[in-house]
Parts: sequence; C-alpha cells; structure tokens
Amino acid sequence: MAAVDPRHIEHPRFYTKQGWLTPYALACGYVEQKKYGTVTITLSMPSPGAGLYHVRAYDHGEYRNRFWEVFRSLTEARRYYKHGEALAVAHTVP
Repeated sequence: MAAVDPRHIEHPRFYTKQGWLTPYALACGYVEQKKYGTVTITLSMPSPGAGLYHVRAYDHGEYRNRFWEVFRSLTEARRYYKHGEALAVAHTVP
C-alpha cells in the first residue's frame, strides 16, 4: 500500500492521496509548480468555467515560453506535467 501524502490528511479537499492538487484546488486558483534551473513548469486552471488545464514551461533566463499546452482532461494534463522536465530540457513538444 502506498503512503498517503501528509498534505492530504491535513487538507483532503485540496490534495489527493498522491500529493496532487485536486480539481477543486485548481479551480480555486492553486497552481502545481516545479523548477529546473531557470525553467518553471506549472499546471493550472486559469479559467475555471472553461474547464481547461494549462501546462506551461517558462524559461526565466531566456524570458520565453518553452511550451504551453492546454488539456480538457486533468489526467492528460498531469501526465504532460510529469514529463515537463524532459520536454523543457529538450526544447521539444511531442
């Protein structure tokens, strides 16, 4: 049995057992974020009414987007977000 993320225990409305932000948290404006050097990769839902999830990699060193993709499915957005480091480093989008 996998360990439950401690944030889920304290805030089950905002975090899943795996530690992801819930759809409710994303709709409230929370953002998943990770940094790799000068590149910041985010998973967000900027317009909750639209039901779209944005995965974006921005390079603060070069002041440009490495990629910016939009998904209707949170599962697909999370899958893309997980592979964001490889995509950002390679400068490619599948």
